Amino acid sequence: MLYKDDLINKVREKCGYTFADTQAMLDSLVEVFRESIENREGIFVRGFGELKYIVTKEHEGNKPTKGIKRKTEKIFIPETESVRFRLSRDLRNIVKQDYNED
Repeated sequence: MLYKDDLINKVREKCGYTFADTQAMLDSLVEVFRESIENREGIFVRGFGELKYIVTKEHEGNKPTKGIKRKTEKIFIPETESVRFRLSRDLRNIVKQDYNED
């Protein structure tokens, strides 16, 4: 797992900025992401992926029960809000390729 300081050091090495400058850029990026999510906006970064703000409409569902499968109780499922991340096609292919090699 790559933690924030590790990420800052990797970006710093690639770009040649100081640790403080790189940290400020990463903090700004995280803040922009946070503001976009608060405003219910999606974020798309070509070659990386997409953060989508999703609202699932309220609907009726079946209450899971043990035993007799034909007796299901209808329940109300309220509207929910969430954020989902989807990898870009290139990164998905890399993950699939690495998985198939194992």
